[in-house]
Amino acid sequence: MEEEALIEVEDQGSTKIVKVIVGQLHMYHIPDFREQMGKIIQKRPPKIVLVLSSVQYLDSSAMGSLFQLQKDIAAYAGEFVLVGINHTIAMVFKLTKSDQHFLIYETLDEALAD
Repeated sequence: MEEEALIEVEDQGSTKIVKVIVGQLHMYHIPDFREQMGKIIQKRPPKIVLVLSSVQYLDSSAMGSLFQLQKDIAAYAGEFVLVGINHTIAMVFKLTKSDQHFLIYETLDEALAD
């Protein structure tokens, strides 16, 4: 089975901007998502900004992947930032207290300025 492109990657200096380009990130996508993100993490960029503005739905496997990505990036002292989370997903983050574990910005400009 061919790997589905789930992300687009852009360099902004030493920062990697990773845009999720699917509307739903769920267990069907997770193996490809982890593989695609793993290729970025292997290069150990100091900061990875994950843009989720196109994502309308995340399931629990996607949430678990975000936590694993954060752990993998923190292992080499990198910074992992989430951007553009919609209201529904933001509520899930808040209810599960996941918002306390991630740096979350409304806009890409805010994430890059910090």
